[in-house]
Amino acid sequence: MKRHFSQPLNRPQSSQPARSPRAFTLIEVMVVISIIVILLAVSIPTIKALTTGSREAQAVNLIRSYLVNARALAMREHHLVGVVFFEEDPNNHKLADSPPANTSQTAMQLIMEDPDQSQFLPGKNLGFIYYSRDRQYLPRGVQVALLNDDATKTMTTGDESSGVARCILFDQNGQMVLRSRLVRPKLTGATDVGGYPQAYKDWNFDSAGTTSGSTSSSPGLVVFDMQEYKAQNFTTAQSDKKAQWLQQHADVLIVNPYTGSLIQ
Repeated sequence: MKRHFSQPLNRPQSSQPARSPRAFTLIEVMVVISIIVILLAVSIPTIKALTTGSREAQAVNLIRSYLVNARALAMREHHLVGVVFFEEDPNNHKLADSPPANTSQTAMQLIMEDPDQSQFLPGKNLGFIYYSRDRQYLPRGVQVALLNDDATKTMTTGDESSGVARCILFDQNGQMVLRSRLVRPKLTGATDVGGYPQAYKDWNFDSAGTTSGSTSSSPGLVVFDMQEYKAQNFTTAQSDKKAQWLQQHADVLIVNPYTGSLIQ
């Protein structure tokens, strides 16, 4: 039996040449670039805000952890124990074994009431020593201001003068307490800096001497973005504007006086 195969049809060949892909015109390219620029302009602030919020959230968690440790230590040691916030002074870091100061970061350190208060002015100063040389640094760009419990209700940041210290204290019952005239030991020479990390000068507490200290502990704190804060160019005389800006652009945290937890 014979099989018949169909023959392929002979289709007429087109006389027109094949078309090459059309190139984009200059106007089309400019439109695309404009759209990309607009999208970037819209998304960058959002990404920046998310990054800043993440850093501040991380800082709050670190602070909460340190406050919990300070409260537990105060109850165990039956002494006033606190968390001090400060920026390291690069002038103190001149020892051979001292790495560069972390001047762009805020440090936290546990401090404890000095069992020997005889070296301080009785009735005027309350002396503190470091509990441990260990210190924790907040994420870069995040700083802490403390609320002042006085008539002005101002906020203390670290930019008034180099290394302004901010402190939260707990008593032997684990309650947050307010104390004024906080000082550090008045030492001289190499013992004043105490090796690395620097133990006393970095706090910038008033040193024990013939005058009473001016540093006070605080009932709350403010966590904020330092770059945005510096962009405002506040002067020393603009304390009201500074406090208002911090209230609007920062996380205000109050320390529960009984439990030591942060009320946000």
